[in-house]
Amino acid sequence: MLLFQPSFSQDLGSIDWNEDIDFLAKELPYRHFDFFTKKSKKEFNAALENIKNNKDSLSDLAIAIKLQQLIASFGDSHSGLNFYQLIDKNKILPITAYWFRNGYYILQTTPENRAILGKQLVNINGIPIATIADSLSTLFTIDNPATLKKNIPNLIISIQLLQYFGFAQENEIVLGLRNKKGEIENHTIQQGELTRENRKQIIPDQIPLCFRNERSLFFETYQENESLYYIQYNKCWGKELELQYGNAENAAKMPTFASFEETIFRTLNYEYVKKLCLIFD
Repeated sequence: MLLFQPSFSQDLGSIDWNEDIDFLAKELPYRHFDFFTKKSKKEFNAALENIKNNKDSLSDLAIAIKLQQLIASFGDSHSGLNFYQLIDKNKILPITAYWFRNGYYILQTTPENRAILGKQLVNINGIPIATIADSLSTLFTIDNPATLKKNIPNLIISIQLLQYFGFAQENEIVLGLRNKKGEIENHTIQQGELTRENRKQIIPDQIPLCFRNERSLFFETYQENESLYYIQYNKCWGKELELQYGNAENAAKMPTFASFEETIFRTLNYEYVKKLCLIFD
C-alpha cells in the first residue's frame, strides 16, 4: 500500500511534470505490493504518457486531477496523489454538508447564508447532486458506500473542482435546496472562508456520539442499558506515531493507541456486549 504524495516543494508555478510523472511511473509500482491487480502496467504507462503529452494545455491542478483519477481507477483506496494542495483555498464554498439517509444536508455556513441551514442540497447550478457526485467519485477508489458519503461533501465545496467537471463557470454558485415543506428554493452563494469563529450551525436537540467526538483520535464507550459497545476511530495516529514522526511536545498531549486497544479488549472480555458499533473515519 502506498499513499503517494509527490513533492511540490518547488514553486507550484514551475512544477516539472515530466520528472514527477516519470518518478510516479517508476516508484508507485516498485513500492506497491501489487498495484496491477485491476489493470495492467501497460495501461498505466500509456495513460501517464498521454497526460505528459497533453500537459502543456492543462493547469497544474488539472494535471494532478488526471493523475489522481488514473491512480484511483486501479482500485486501491490506499494509493493516491495529494492534489488538495493545488486547490485554491480562497475558492471554497463556505458550507459543511453531511450525508444522512435521504441525502446531503447543510449543517454549517457563514452568517450571511444562515437561511440555508438544515436544508437538503439537491442540486448545484441546476445539476443534480447525484450527477455531480458521480463525476467527483472518479477522484477516489470506492470500497463501499461510506467512501462516497464521506468524501463527496469535502469535494463538492471546491469551486475549482465544480469548474473542472463543467458544473460551474463563475465563482458565484446557485444551490438548489429542499426546505421542510418539500419545496425547492434557490440560494446564490459566493466563495468564502468558513471558520470556527464565523460559522453558524444546526444545533440538534441531541448530538450524536459521532459528532460529539469528531475531534478525538479515538473514543469508546460501553452503554450497559443496551449492552452496546461503541468504538470510534477517527484517525490512524496516536502518541506512538507522533513520537516517531512528529515531536515529543505534541505526543505528550495525545492518547496511546496501545491503551485504547487494551481498553477495548478488556471491555469485550468482561462486559456483556450484545451490539457492537464501529465508526471509522
